[in-house]
Amino acid sequence: MCKPCRSWHYLTAACLAVCLSSAGIAAEREINEQIDFSGSHSQVVELIAGQTLEISASIASPSKLPANGRLAVEWIGPAADIGFRKVLHALDPDVYLVYWAPQEGRYTLSLSAVADEEPPASAARWRETGVLADLKSFPKQTPWPAGHQVEVRLLVRPVDFGEGTHGIVVETEPNNSIAQAPT
Repeated sequence: MCKPCRSWHYLTAACLAVCLSSAGIAAEREINEQIDFSGSHSQVVELIAGQTLEISASIASPSKLPANGRLAVEWIGPAADIGFRKVLHALDPDVYLVYWAPQEGRYTLSLSAVADEEPPASAARWRETGVLADLKSFPKQTPWPAGHQVEVRLLVRPVDFGEGTHGIVVETEPNNSIAQAPT
């Protein structure tokens, strides 16, 4: 490679690094992969305050889960109430949300097999009087078989929807209180 081309190559790489870091997430910290889940998995991402991300986790073939198999997807932030948790299973095998980082710090995407947890569907229903209350729920104990693997697709990456128009904005998490609303 000639000297001018080599210089151009380094300049392009440097510009790409600056662009990615100005987006608030380094390329090597973006999560976009398919894993063989066998009971637990976690990855850490460093975020800046105000950064908007899309977060997704999905079981590629829900029929390959063990009988009554469940796995919890957790997004854990540097403060107590800025994360979320959802239990995936064969009838609800994915989660997708747009997340606005309320503060700078380390955020962890964690997956874990749900082996001993009372399913929410077995709790008393305060507003549902129909047939849903009669459905058979998951058992409390659903051990994950040793060595059993299922493919899970993970995605955590910056997203920019642009400025809202006509009063339309994209909802972001966390949104459990007015204090958590993006500014």
